[in-house]
Amino acid sequence: ARPTDVLLVWQEDHVLYPRGRLQGQLARDKLAPSSSLGALAAALLENRRTDSFWYSYLEFLHIIMVFLQKSALYWPPLLVGALNTTSSLQDLRKASQAHRNAQDILSRMPELLVPNGAAVEDSSDSPASAGASQILDAEMHWAVSVVLCLSMWDPEQSRWVLLPGSELISRGDETSANVGFRRIKGGEHTSKGTWELVALRKLHTGEELIMDSKMSNLQLISRGWSVLPNNSHGPEIPALFHDQPPSSVAAQVTALADQELSPEAPSNENNRRRGPSSSASRKWRQLGCEDQLRAPHLSGLADEALPKTLVRCIACAIRLLEDSALAEDMNQQRSSRASVLQQAFALVANGCSLGKHRYHTALVELNAPEAVKSESDIELIDTLIGIFKDYSSILERCESETQQRAESVVSRLKHGLRRPRAERADGT
Repeated sequence: ARPTDVLLVWQEDHVLYPRGRLQGQLARDKLAPSSSLGALAAALLENRRTDSFWYSYLEFLHIIMVFLQKSALYWPPLLVGALNTTSSLQDLRKASQAHRNAQDILSRMPELLVPNGAAVEDSSDSPASAGASQILDAEMHWAVSVVLCLSMWDPEQSRWVLLPGSELISRGDETSANVGFRRIKGGEHTSKGTWELVALRKLHTGEELIMDSKMSNLQLISRGWSVLPNNSHGPEIPALFHDQPPSSVAAQVTALADQELSPEAPSNENNRRRGPSSSASRKWRQLGCEDQLRAPHLSGLADEALPKTLVRCIACAIRLLEDSALAEDMNQQRSSRASVLQQAFALVANGCSLGKHRYHTALVELNAPEAVKSESDIELIDTLIGIFKDYSSILERCESETQQRAESVVSRLKHGLRRPRAERADGT
């Protein structure tokens, strides 16, 4: 295959996501269909309906997807505790909550498990009753694992989806990936919601297909996938925006940028085309900042601890959020360019410092003399210790480099000195 060749196509009816009565029930219960609960419930309910297109495929997954049992949902308390210390277990906690919510929905709506929505008798023997059978409980646990390990994010529809066959593609990073997924909005020959698998470079017969998972080694191993040597996706930076989820901040700033650059926006040429807000909006789009800030990571490569794009995107976010606040309160004063950069570097430095301390704490937990280490967990513990040490080192270097860069760049800007264009760190 040649670069840009389409290797596989998934039409919309081959993509698993919440739909029909289930989606309506989730909305009535004020549960977002795009959450892990939506993907979990869809996987579980479709699997239980023997008239479903998905039944044979999910039955196949039951048999061969043994790697799901390697995910953190099955780890012993010692390892889950170490993972919780470093990454806050956000995905696992959502999956566990989805598990409990699915049990509640099924106990209230047993008809969801019946082919064609036929009526069922409300008896204590029903697998969807409050005392769910062990089989149903195990099946929900399996569905949670599938959602955690195999789902893909659909940015167009803002929901998690499952693509049959995608689980056979290896998870890699941006340097090793040779194929990628793209979503087609729909046209003359494609339906809305179609997905394509595209070659990123020339592929030879029999060559292993590798996608960019956009996950760090800690995220990969917690989902049951193998770790990658020199993974370009390094540790996540926690608490960048004062405990606000990065994804919500990214979505908020994207909306502000879209509004600023919209053709319907006020047509003041000076403000829209030359002002700081308009410049930041264009940079936000050009740099793909929504993806950068949805899950901010450092680089795992030895020669690049702090991605310049991340700092530039944070600076754009500060500028756009500040301008939005100015529009509501005209008594405020816009920060100088140097001040915006100073804030961006400070956020990164604080995040790296917090992350470093989390990994140090986790290493102490795993190396504690009283820790019980069964023979089967030794290899996993050693792998986690190696990851934690690497990430602690990267975060420590990030903290130091960020502080140095902040002092240098802010000093230059304050004194009116400009770096050569290729070396400048902001872009606002």
